Amino acid sequence: MDGGQSSGGELYVMDTHALIWYLTDDKHLSRRARECFEKAEGRQTQVLIPVIVLFECLWLIKKQKIKISHIDEVLYRIEANEEIFRIVPLDKDAFEMALNIRGSIKDRDSMIVSIALSKKATLITKDKTVRKANVVNTLW
Repeated sequence: MDGGQSSGGELYVMDTHALIWYLTDDKHLSRRARECFEKAEGRQTQVLIPVIVLFECLWLIKKQKIKISHIDEVLYRIEANEEIFRIVPLDKDAFEMALNIRGSIKDRDSMIVSIALSKKATLITKDKTVRKANVVNTLW
């Protein structure tokens, strides 16, 4: 559902580390982020996954920097939980918003931020630069 609300409550966008740490049950995932995913598992909210996050996962897998060995593992978990997760593209509105994000936010991160802004969603991120920029609502 577009806009700021899913059928069950607030809408969230996750960044790459949040997705990986959730899928691998990593202790680095914050308590607040874990609670958000638990709400999603209970169908109280929905979590959007920008397609750029999947590309970043693929890069990390190829570089063997994470505990996941193949992108199919990521895609399977997402597709098996389609009520919880929805993959979203970088559409024209989000692209235009990304062009206007200034400061120290990296280009790839600005795409993720712009999707959260365009969907009126809270971004689940550990990235201190994004959180300090105060461009989008964040949760960690």
